[in-house]
Amino acid sequence: MSHRIDTPTAVAVMPAPAAPGVAGFFTEVPPVTTLSGDFFNSIQEAICLTVEHVMPLNKADVTQFSEVVKGAAAVRSAAVAMGGLQSSHHVASLVASTQSQAGAADTSVIASDGGYAMGMESAVVASIDTAVPGEDPRALGDRSIVAACVGLCEAVGSPSALLACSGTAAGESTVLNPHSVVAGADNGIVSGDRSVLLASHHAECTENDTVAGGVGGVAVNAALANQNLKWKDSSATGDRWGTILHAGDPNAGTDTIRLNGTTGKAGIDGGIVLPNGGAQVSDTVALGVTFIGPDATFNTGLWGNAKVAATSIILWSFQAPGGQQLAQGQVIPGVGTVAFELRNTDPAVAYNAAITISYVVINPA
Repeated sequence: MSHRIDTPTAVAVMPAPAAPGVAGFFTEVPPVTTLSGDFFNSIQEAICLTVEHVMPLNKADVTQFSEVVKGAAAVRSAAVAMGGLQSSHHVASLVASTQSQAGAADTSVIASDGGYAMGMESAVVASIDTAVPGEDPRALGDRSIVAACVGLCEAVGSPSALLACSGTAAGESTVLNPHSVVAGADNGIVSGDRSVLLASHHAECTENDTVAGGVGGVAVNAALANQNLKWKDSSATGDRWGTILHAGDPNAGTDTIRLNGTTGKAGIDGGIVLPNGGAQVSDTVALGVTFIGPDATFNTGLWGNAKVAATSIILWSFQAPGGQQLAQGQVIPGVGTVAFELRNTDPAVAYNAAITISYVVINPA
């Protein structure tokens, strides 16, 4: 029973202890050891204060002290070293965990069921196995962590992490290489260095220095190949990959720009606005020119246009009435000027008619 003495002769306030004597032991050999109030008070307070740290004292409950001791024994902390020696270094701990193992130096399994922390300085936290043998959360790499995971989730890389993941024998979640992470995935795998797989289902990223995600319909296991990725960003090259890229409101699911990597088409609802004033359409000019013989050319000469800059791009076209076969030659842009060259492709007919040339300046001055 966990209670303080409550007989009629008990006093309300613990008396001040007497001056310390010589520490010793009990004996029944005369003169027998004399018992004292100080001794019994120290025993009573050691028990009662220990229980009161956890629960109120209950005179009718004889199990209170043993329950407190069992609870403390469930926390195997820095007092027990890997070799069974008293030490504050290289310890393993199981805290509020069942069917778990902390099997290497400086490891811990916390609030988990069926967790295995086997790498140096590794941890399994708030994770649970499934009912199937072998489907366990495991921190196998040095300085690896598995947290908030269910089932077969293995952090193998040193260091590596799995966060909020799930996996089974049919489709594991695992990080095989160093400095990599799988987060928010069911059957998500990273087999590249310094890479992250996010918000994925049945997917693997095998590339280095990459953030990726994807969803597949069938469970996968590590194949050291990209599997079911829908997007990826490479830190090494700066490339961004995705089947369809949208620019718009992610909350409403509406967009104004769409780039479709499957069809190669782009949709831009608001049109294209180019820098520095956009596109400048020139006045069309009708020319009366004569072409004689094949490959005869005509140069329009320089047209002044202040919108033309050294970095401008000229898009141009011409109209030749009468069905004459003319080939577009070349455009000759300058700074503030532009010229065009046309060529006659009819070997027999001389051509003399008005030609209308139109052009557009992109990225004007």
